[in-house]
Amino acid sequence: MRIRCTGVLPTFVAVLAILILAPFAGAVAGTAAPDTLHSNLWWTESLMEDLLRVGTDQLPSDGNAVLLTPVGKHPALDVMRTIAVDLVEGTGRAAILLDDDIEELELDPDFDLSADQVPYELRFRLEDVRLEYPRVGRRVGLWRTWVDRDLEVSGVVTVRDRRSGRLLVDERVVRSYGDRLPASDLGSYESKAYEFTSAQIEEGGFSAILEEVVVLGALTGMVVAYFATTSN
Repeated sequence: MRIRCTGVLPTFVAVLAILILAPFAGAVAGTAAPDTLHSNLWWTESLMEDLLRVGTDQLPSDGNAVLLTPVGKHPALDVMRTIAVDLVEGTGRAAILLDDDIEELELDPDFDLSADQVPYELRFRLEDVRLEYPRVGRRVGLWRTWVDRDLEVSGVVTVRDRRSGRLLVDERVVRSYGDRLPASDLGSYESKAYEFTSAQIEEGGFSAILEEVVVLGALTGMVVAYFATTSN
């Protein structure tokens, strides 16, 4: 059997290679380098800090102590407590941390909690930490190349002058972030210690996978048909 090659064959092979490799090229172009990406926990903490700054930025510049009152039962509230203390103490103020179901936490029993000694209250409620992987990158068959990451933190921040009862700020705040991760490294961005740093990938269903398999099958069929019609 003699195979008759013409100038059409190199062109056909080149087009086929582009169709197969294009998804990988798109993934490389659309995904940040691994050393520029941060974990889900890092971004959750960063968004929480931005949310809390809505309150701490409204504190007067007198340097007086602040009563911190976390509200709610969200699993990530402990993380937010720590960030709130660091933010307030970072301004040179004393941060007095109280909980809605614990009257005094790590507090000297003789400490004066009067409004004159601790004139401001920063109350914060964490409503939700929502992590999603809403889109999977182009795949060849069943292979993922990249995954989109969407993260949103929402809550309510209130700052009150305890001496007069005047509200300095009382606002529901939403902070969000999104980027693209390499699918092969997805597990390294999640933390087993914090459930809110993990999510299920939205694959798009069986029909999406079937569609890609059909496309690959069609391309393979085109190759077989080409050689069948150009051979003797």
